Amino acid sequence: MTTFSERLGFSAPKTDLRDADFPDSLRHGLWDTLRTFCFTDSRIYDVSRDTEFSRAFDDLTWSLWFNFYRESIDTRPYYASDALQDIKRKFYSSRFNEAYDFVEFMADRSVGSSRDGLIQVCNEIFTRERSAFRFAGPILVRVTDENQRIEIASSIEQNKSVAVASHIARAAQLYSQQPNPDYRNSIKEAISAVEAAVAFLTGDKPSGVAKPLRGVIEQYVIHPALRDGFEKLYAYTSDAEGIRHALLDDSKLTQADARYMLVSCSAFANYLLAKKSES
Repeated sequence: MTTFSERLGFSAPKTDLRDADFPDSLRHGLWDTLRTFCFTDSRIYDVSRDTEFSRAFDDLTWSLWFNFYRESIDTRPYYASDALQDIKRKFYSSRFNEAYDFVEFMADRSVGSSRDGLIQVCNEIFTRERSAFRFAGPILVRVTDENQRIEIASSIEQNKSVAVASHIARAAQLYSQQPNPDYRNSIKEAISAVEAAVAFLTGDKPSGVAKPLRGVIEQYVIHPALRDGFEKLYAYTSDAEGIRHALLDDSKLTQADARYMLVSCSAFANYLLAKKSES
């Protein structure tokens, strides 16, 4: 919703941010979200310990210093309150990509309702600030359409097939990586997710989807038109520009091609696995 000032022309309306745009309002919003879900006082302090580090915060900061900052653990402040201030200082002094790295790292480490809440509120901040990125599961992707994002997130987070989730997550990473997105291999991973879904339904490890899909149709109530449509998509990834087997070095694939395949394959894999659950 536009503000009073925007509607009446007293201030310019917000425009979509470029990848590298990271205004203070976005940084403040993300830090406040992290503070709410990851760095609450109850998570940080344990008054029964000399340095007041809770066991959870001790583990988290050890991982941050060792795995994320890649600094000696000896440089971590002695007191929990000082460690938190150091984390905040590092976040506020980081480049835009490093800040996104940190938010993604924290989402990946979070579990249960804290993780769900963190991802939800971060996405609300991204939408409010018109960032170029959104969370799909614990991964930041360059997909801002809500329906498309939900399909991708569902494949990553709620899929019963580990292989499907892994392929979709990798496809999303390749699609979103900067400065050189890999659309060819993103499409390859996306179609591999559908193959994995078909394999999950049939119990086999098929090469391709055409023949196995016909077997799936006989077992589950799936309209033949859906099967035929996806067979054609599979043919595209097998033949067009040598995507499947990397036959050509120079590709004309665009972001739109990769986004369509990522979303379509996520949705189709979700559909196939939902049919198995229903049966």
